[in-house]
Amino acid sequence: MFATLSRLQYLFAAAAIIAFSAALSVFAGWRIGDELEAFYIEQLDAHIETRADHERHLFDEAQRYVTRSETLFLQRLSAMDDDKVEAEFDRFFPLREDGTRRSVDALFDGLSLGSGDAVRGLAAFMGNGADMDVDRKRQFLTAFHVVRSVGEAYQGRFDSLYFFNRDRQVVIFDPNRDDELMFYRHDAPADFDLRGDDDARLFSSETNPDGRMLCSPLSRYLSDDVEGAGDRAMTSCRVPVHVDGELVGGFGTSIRMDGHFRHSMADTLPHGVNLVMDLHGDVLVRGRSRTSTDTNLPGDTLSTLLASRRGNEGVIAVPGHDLLMGYVFITGPDWYFVSLVDTRHVSGHATSIACLIFLMSTLVGLIFLLTPPVVRWIREHGEHLAELDGPDRPHAPSASRPVERPTR
Repeated sequence: MFATLSRLQYLFAAAAIIAFSAALSVFAGWRIGDELEAFYIEQLDAHIETRADHERHLFDEAQRYVTRSETLFLQRLSAMDDDKVEAEFDRFFPLREDGTRRSVDALFDGLSLGSGDAVRGLAAFMGNGADMDVDRKRQFLTAFHVVRSVGEAYQGRFDSLYFFNRDRQVVIFDPNRDDELMFYRHDAPADFDLRGDDDARLFSSETNPDGRMLCSPLSRYLSDDVEGAGDRAMTSCRVPVHVDGELVGGFGTSIRMDGHFRHSMADTLPHGVNLVMDLHGDVLVRGRSRTSTDTNLPGDTLSTLLASRRGNEGVIAVPGHDLLMGYVFITGPDWYFVSLVDTRHVSGHATSIACLIFLMSTLVGLIFLLTPPVVRWIREHGEHLAELDGPDRPHAPSASRPVERPTR
C-alpha cells in the first residue's frame, strides 16, 4: 500500500512539474517574442533615423548649391552696363553661321579674364542666339559668371552646375566631363531642343507654386545587385529663377547616383533589405539582404502602405507579412528610401528559447524530486497515509486462504 501511494505521489509531482514548465515556457515565449519584436522595431527606427540624415544630406547640399546660385545671380544681374555686356557676350559667345551662339573653346580649356581670375571647364549653347536683346544677354552673361564661380567653389561635392532657359539656351560648368562638353561647343545641331519633359513640372506655377528645387526622374533604373551593376543612374536637381516676377530660367546640377545607391543599399540590418522607390510605386533600386530572407514585395503594395504613412519617416508593420518597414521621404527627388526587415526569425528565436526553458525547468524539477529530502518526505507522507487508511478500511478476504465457516 505504501509503495503504491509513493509511486502515485511521484507521478503526480512529475505531472505538475511538466505542466508548470509548459505554462512557463508558453508565457516566456510570448513575452520574449514581444520583447524581440519591440527590439527590432527600435533597431529599425534607429537605422531609419541614421539613413534619413545620410539620404537627405545629399539633396540638402544640392538645395544649398542651386539656391546659392540663384541668390548670387539676382545680386549681380544689375552690375554690368550695356556696353560691357555686348563686348563680353560677343567675345565669349560669338555668333555662328547657323544662327547659334556657342562658347569659345578657351572657356573650357582655360582662359584668363584679365583681373587675375580665370575660367575653365565651361561650355554654352544658344539655339536662337541671333535674336537676343541686351537684357537677355545680360541675364545669360550673369549666369555664366555665377556658374563658373559657384561651380568651382563646390567642386569635389558636385560635378556640374548649369543655367538654362526655355529659349534653348544653356551654360554648363563641368570641367571633368570625359567628352569635354563637345556636343554643346560644336556638335549640337542648330535646332537642338534641350528642353526636357520635366521642365513643365519645374516651371509651372501649378505643379511648383513655391518655386522649390525639384529633381528629375532617374536617367536609368537599377535593380537586383547594385554592386554588380555597371549602369549609370543620374538625376538633375533644379530650381526656377524669377526676376521681378518673370521666369528667366533655372539653375541645376546633375548628380550621379550609382555610387550613392551602392552605399545606401549595402547598409542593411540583419534579415533586411534596402530599396528606393518613387511616388508611383516604381522600385528604382533594390539591394540584397545579407541573410536569407523574403522581402520581395511588389512596389504597388509598398506604395499603398506609404500612402497611409504618418510623417516623413517612421516604422510600420506590413499587414499579412512577417515584415517591418522603415521609410524616409526625400524632398527634392520626391522618392522614398525604404528598409524592409523579415521578422519570421523572431518567432523562431522565441520558440527556441521557450523550448529551452521548458526542458531546463522540467529537468530541474525532476532532479529536485530525486533529492534526499524530497524522497524522504514523500516516503514519510506515504507511510502516514497508509497508517491513516489501515485501521478503518475493511480488507477483502485473501484469495490464497480459504474462508472458515463457523460450526454449529
